[in-house]
Amino acid sequence: MTGSRADFGLLQGVISRIHSAANLELELIVTGSHLSESFGSTKQEISVAGYEKVVEMGLNLEMISESDTGIAISDLISQLTRHYSNSRPSLTLVLGDRYEILGAAVACATLGIPLGHIHGGEVTSGSKDDMYRHAITKLASLHFVANSEFQSRVVGMGENPKTVYVVGGLGVDSIDQLKLLSKTELEVQLGISLGPRYALVTYHPDTINPDKSLDQLDTILRSIAKFPEIQFIITGANADYYGDQINLRLKDEAKQQTNVQFFNSVGQQNYLSLLSRANFVLGNSSSGLLEAPSFGTTTINIGGRQDGRPRASSVVDVECEETQLVKVIQSVISASPGSTLQSVENAYGNPGASKKITEILDALDLNNLLPKRFFDLK
Repeated sequence: MTGSRADFGLLQGVISRIHSAANLELELIVTGSHLSESFGSTKQEISVAGYEKVVEMGLNLEMISESDTGIAISDLISQLTRHYSNSRPSLTLVLGDRYEILGAAVACATLGIPLGHIHGGEVTSGSKDDMYRHAITKLASLHFVANSEFQSRVVGMGENPKTVYVVGGLGVDSIDQLKLLSKTELEVQLGISLGPRYALVTYHPDTINPDKSLDQLDTILRSIAKFPEIQFIITGANADYYGDQINLRLKDEAKQQTNVQFFNSVGQQNYLSLLSRANFVLGNSSSGLLEAPSFGTTTINIGGRQDGRPRASSVVDVECEETQLVKVIQSVISASPGSTLQSVENAYGNPGASKKITEILDALDLNNLLPKRFFDLK
């Protein structure tokens, strides 16, 4: 199941390998922001891949209040339960910590369908995604984690070590599999000039204090306005409460500022290619911690949304405060280009995760994953 451009970008290698595996059959559930015009209608990226069995489950993502998130979860549970009552898959494979993924986990638990979970055991204490992720872990029967630290955390939650596999991070894997575009190719693809210097920006709503999201966004925009010599390529916020309002504000800013370009979504190949060549990445997206370090690209990580994730040496944490932000940006652009490249080690492991996950699924007897039992540490 995929609910957004972010998890689809990471899952593409796994999806492709399952689709071509002799003993596995793929059905792809497409939901969430993929089906929303406001968030870029990214289902088009999936259509291009040409998978035969694709089931769309639309959700209302016009989040007027926090309660709309609960309604969206319940709507997905209802749709998925009706569909699975007939199709009865051997296993549902999900990634991450989004509320849509929690809905899928609840539906599977109710129907007795095993759940495989990728990227569990991580911590992002600055967002509600943290509790969603750990709840999904407890509803999952099979776990694919990025490193041994995350494995220990999942086992500590009462999961049988035999069901917890260290496979590495899918972000690192995606980078290894994709052909990155040159700067000229990117400019043609996106229809813009990147100029001599550009930065990649993604800001998602603050899910702990959502009412502060727009104020924080204004602080970021005032800060980057002080650097007219840099092209700022901004990708859209996700489908959390305030996400659509953030995107409207960003579209308006892009119309007024010649050095600000806004895209709801640029696609995985374009995004990773931009990331690889950017002077820095700025915002509160997990990609700044999961993928940017593999390129040695400096991440200016704003606020607490990613608190708890391991940091590479290329990550600079800063509060959402204008003076601090401006100072850090000045420091980053004054450093010599590529100065961090040789020393950065990505905490999310090495390439190969999608191959390992598919091989494990192919070899396992999926009928033995339920019922789950709490595993007590001795």
